[in-house]
Amino acid sequence: MDTCHVCGKPLDGVNQAVCFTCHRPFHLPTRVDSEVEPCGRVWMDNESLGLGFTCELCAQARAGGEHPASPPFLV
Repeated sequence: MDTCHVCGKPLDGVNQAVCFTCHRPFHLPTRVDSEVEPCGRVWMDNESLGLGFTCELCAQARAGGEHPASPPFLV
């Protein structure tokens, strides 16, 4: 079983996503009634016209100027 790149806890195979920046899996609730704590963020990606995903570690690195301009996160 895979583990979350951010918190190190096991992933359930449903409430997870893969970071667009580091390509590692992290917890991301797929429903509002999910009890999984999010370990990342989602946004509307203008290039792909779809959803984009980033783990919290990469999001914080972007905010700190370690990565190029941040996308407009929804969560």
